[in-house]
Amino acid sequence: MPLAWKAWAFFKRDLHSDLSYKLSFAFQVVDVLVGVGSYYFLARVMGKSALHGYEPFAFILVGMAVSGYMSTSLACYSHAIRGDQPLGTLKMVLSTPTSPLAFILLSSVYPLLRAAFDAFVYLMGGVLMGLPLTQVNIPAVVLIFLLSELAFSSIGILSATFTLVFKRGDPLLWLFGGLSWLLGGVFYPVDILPRFLLFGDN
Repeated sequence: MPLAWKAWAFFKRDLHSDLSYKLSFAFQVVDVLVGVGSYYFLARVMGKSALHGYEPFAFILVGMAVSGYMSTSLACYSHAIRGDQPLGTLKMVLSTPTSPLAFILLSSVYPLLRAAFDAFVYLMGGVLMGLPLTQVNIPAVVLIFLLSELAFSSIGILSATFTLVFKRGDPLLWLFGGLSWLLGGVFYPVDILPRFLLFGDN
């Protein structure tokens, strides 16, 4: 079976599973929109001086949208393994010509697209509340996004390999997930961190 057909089959499987809980799906979208409203009013309280001159609403909203996507990149591979192990799906799939790496990568198609949809809802909700996107440097955004996705997905695949080999949850997932929140500049600029945490700072 061509790779594209396999990817489509994995996508349909996960989409059907997600849409089978229609109320849950709708509440997740509502949760994102409520979060946008919360960040908007929080930003109004903070003011620009709180984030070293950055616009608080744009800073927090973009940080949450990107962090949500990257967290999915970090966790979706391992979650695919753990989710299919109890059902016996993993054993059946691996008995076919589909390699373990292909299974891990194909299982990430829907979660990553769903995370991209959530990030889009974040940004569109922000636009409705006045978030300016006209000054965005698109080439720089695409380059940084691709490099970040490559880094997070590499760690995520390593995490899934740990789960596949040892049949247990992976401590790497918790470690890097926590570090990404601490060092990723989601809620605050990284330049406020102690110098020893800024790895490239001399």
